Amino acid sequence: MVARITAVFILILAVSGCGTLGMNDPQLKLTVEPNPAIRGQKALFILNAPMDAEKVTGVLEIFTSPSFAFKKSLKKKYWYISDKIPETALVPPGIYSVRLSYSTRNQTTHYMRMKLKLK
Repeated sequence: MVARITAVFILILAVSGCGTLGMNDPQLKLTVEPNPAIRGQKALFILNAPMDAEKVTGVLEIFTSPSFAFKKSLKKKYWYISDKIPETALVPPGIYSVRLSYSTRNQTTHYMRMKLKLK
């Protein structure tokens, strides 16, 4: 009986988690200028998400990292973030995993993961 309840609980967690993760999108590409990004200097992050996406975000996959919202450039036909990279002891130079995602009108989430080098 306990094994059956445990199996059902694991199944519920697995199915509910799939909806929040979304679909891996191999068409997504992130361009970083300069590459590698340098702490204390301005960097431009460009993502080729569809222009009709409702929301485009990125997150550095470390504890306490906030989610960053990309802005849409209708003129240049891309999504971007242009900002100074803070110099903080919480994020020392190194290679980090980044998760980028966008949501469509029908609430489908597409994402990609990549490595980002930070100097």
